[in-house]
Amino acid sequence: MREHGQPSWTVSISEDSALSGALFVRDALALSAPEDPFPLVEPSVPVIGANRIDRAAAEREWVAWLDELLYGQRRNARDRPVLTEAALELLEPLRVWERTRRGGLEGPRYGGLFITEFVNSFEDRLGRPVRPFGLTITVAPVQGRFFWQRGSADLLASRALLEDPKAFEIEFDPVVRALA
Repeated sequence: MREHGQPSWTVSISEDSALSGALFVRDALALSAPEDPFPLVEPSVPVIGANRIDRAAAEREWVAWLDELLYGQRRNARDRPVLTEAALELLEPLRVWERTRRGGLEGPRYGGLFITEFVNSFEDRLGRPVRPFGLTITVAPVQGRFFWQRGSADLLASRALLEDPKAFEIEFDPVVRALA
């Protein structure tokens, strides 16, 4: 039951450290795969140690790791020995990158107010309250305005997209329309 004046929906915005770390490793090793929807990480990282690994094996493992990250199919690190070893060697550069990435950020800004206003405007357009829903947005630390829908109420979005109300509304509209 909904109390008058209270939203019947929730949107949670968070970061996924496993996704951030994996994308860092991907870029530091200069891995690529056609199945990979993500742009380069932001801030960018130099290629570190790409010549010290079996690239073919690492790219095969990257595709499996990406599936784990996108669709929650958690496996054991033993299933990706080349990337696990490389990731361990990249721990310190990853820590430096994380500090740099988070430096100057005063916590998530992510436009929570414009998201609230946007969903509330759906009620006006529909002429009724929106149906109850919960939406999860995971921030991907990548360059540009990135958006990926991995489930009906589960999105990945870049900080740049979340901080651009107009660009975000273009991506967000069909998602909310389907849920509302």
